[in-house]
Amino acid sequence: MSVLHKKSARLRDEERARLIWLLSTDKAVTSALLGKLTLAERYDEGTLADDLAEVEILVSHLPPPDLADALEALPYAPAPRCGAGARR
Repeated sequence: MSVLHKKSARLRDEERARLIWLLSTDKAVTSALLGKLTLAERYDEGTLADDLAEVEILVSHLPPPDLADALEALPYAPAPRCGAGARR
């Protein structure tokens, strides 16, 4: 029974790592999920659709604690300041 549990944990680790990799390295996937996809990022909509489908599958397979771990592992990029009045 413990062998099955270890395999399941290893599979979750692999899925979590794949999700982190997709969300942190593929700007088009991230932009599409945020609803900010630019024309330049739509260069290969077939690949983008496949990547988005993979993200959906990975999210559906991961239990909430593993999904939370994956999201917390993503790199943080602070939003740029907007407008001239931002620095006072």
